[in-house]
Amino acid sequence: MSEPKKMKTLKDFFKNESVNSAIINQDLSQNLFPGSSYENDTNLESELNSSDDRDPALNKHAYSFMKNNFGPYQPRECKFPKVNGRVFRVEWYSLYNWLEYSVINSSAYCFYCRCFPPANKNAENSFTLIGFKSWHRANKAFSNHEKSISHKESCAKMAGFHSSNQVGSIATIIDTNYKESVKKNRQYITILLDNLLFCCRQGIPIRGHDESIESSNQWRL
Repeated sequence: MSEPKKMKTLKDFFKNESVNSAIINQDLSQNLFPGSSYENDTNLESELNSSDDRDPALNKHAYSFMKNNFGPYQPRECKFPKVNGRVFRVEWYSLYNWLEYSVINSSAYCFYCRCFPPANKNAENSFTLIGFKSWHRANKAFSNHEKSISHKESCAKMAGFHSSNQVGSIATIIDTNYKESVKKNRQYITILLDNLLFCCRQGIPIRGHDESIESSNQWRL
């Protein structure tokens, strides 16, 4: 004799649906931080352990280095060669916290703009791809770069990244709020449907509490 089928309850009609945080994180990250590098590199761990591989002239994984708590590459003990009779000054590191120096091509770069390249790829190339080495006008060039729109955009994205690490990403907050909202709504609708089914089984009419002649809700469900 076959077993009787189990009667379904209201909760069986609700499917467990949740927002895919990984997908949201990826989509939001690409929208909030366009141009940054998100790819996984099997050689990244070994590169992180080697200071030479962090040289900005190699144009490698600036975003990945930043994610692993590395800041601008700022060598101090190396020999700074002269360019047109001028040399790079270590004091500039203190004046411009985004500044980094390449030992490979003796040039300066912007760490923030390398982590979050500007939307206009041709903007500020000397601080992201080519490197800056005109030391005789360095202070003016550094100041102008710091005031540029592209640099300010990169700084805003950098600040947003660090803020999301402290308070949680937008995707995580959205996902948590969504799940909590769905949970509460399911509780409400379950209670309403349970009451409705009870009234149906008992033959109780579903009417308002006031059925007097003066009631505007007379004879309504």
